[in-house]
Amino acid sequence: VDSNSDGRITRDEVQE
Repeated sequence: VDSNSDGRITRDEVQE
């Protein structure tokens, strides 16, 4: 998983 715009790890919304 990658970090989203909030800097948190998410599996639903992955921003690469």
